[in-house]
Amino acid sequence: MKKILIWRNGSFGDTLIALPTIKEIIQTNKKYKIYYLTFLNKDTIFFKPKKLFDSFGIKLQYKIFYKNDFNFFKFLYFFFQNKFDNLYYLKESPINFLYNSDSSFLGIRVFLEKIFIRLLFIKKITGLEYKSFLKVKLKSHYKKEYSSLFYRIFKKDLNEEMFLSGINNLFNNYNKKPKNIIICVGGKYSIKDWGVNNWIQLIEKIFKYKKNSKISLIGSGKKEKKYCEKINMNFNNKLELFFDKPLKQLINKMLQAKLYLGHDTANMHLASMLKIRTVAIFSSTQLEGVWYPLGNTSLNFYKKISCSNCQLTELCPFNKKCINSFTPNFIFKKIRSLI
Repeated sequence: MKKILIWRNGSFGDTLIALPTIKEIIQTNKKYKIYYLTFLNKDTIFFKPKKLFDSFGIKLQYKIFYKNDFNFFKFLYFFFQNKFDNLYYLKESPINFLYNSDSSFLGIRVFLEKIFIRLLFIKKITGLEYKSFLKVKLKSHYKKEYSSLFYRIFKKDLNEEMFLSGINNLFNNYNKKPKNIIICVGGKYSIKDWGVNNWIQLIEKIFKYKKNSKISLIGSGKKEKKYCEKINMNFNNKLELFFDKPLKQLINKMLQAKLYLGHDTANMHLASMLKIRTVAIFSSTQLEGVWYPLGNTSLNFYKKISCSNCQLTELCPFNKKCINSFTPNFIFKKIRSLI
């Protein structure tokens, strides 16, 4: 049987936004044996791609390499052993570990990446073309990462509703009427953090507007949990803390929500895929829209400023003036009708 490899690096969120494209690749290659390759670092070692794909009814073979314990000979042997007929290239950028900016020396990077992949016994490469990367970049007026991945493979725009309905049919039998508000204040990078005080003030306004609001704070890890415990103390532990739960439990919790509020995180993408009304507060470290959630019903707050697309992850010399330009009062007025 012929073999296909899908190569997509990244953790929970990066994999989530590629699901529609991966699902379509599987649908169009039913006679092939399909493998999924990804690289994870020590910060994302907790992520298990198989559990995520199983939750969405996607069946694949898996190969994971960990960057902190990488063995190049094992990497080569994986390709030599399988000799894939086709590689679907879903990496965000060719050899992006060499440059911080996705636009730097794009043509050279595509060329070098192609040479490297050809040496891995790949017969055909799909999705690694200079014109495709460039066209996605130029279509920046509505750019969304999942559209970029889809366009590079199939050379047409994503039909959102078709893929969203295909993914969400797994959850259509959930009968409870959603009532809760879910808030995710964590995130991988501190530069994307709106701040404890802002979240406290926003939650205060929500309770003042609707005293009986049920609010759950979700996330993972000790750092995020302490962050949320600090917020919860201001409300006499009135908020529910929902942390480090298995994916299926997290999905069930989200399906009880009428509204999701949060930063640019994997949970934001998961909420939008489950067709929950999603409100996301973005920093401007990337171009506008690149990481917007799926669907047309999300409400996204993004501030265009002179240093947008700075690509920073931690320290900001301007005190995060992009995301901090949104006051709790401003956000509340925009979302009040959704509460």
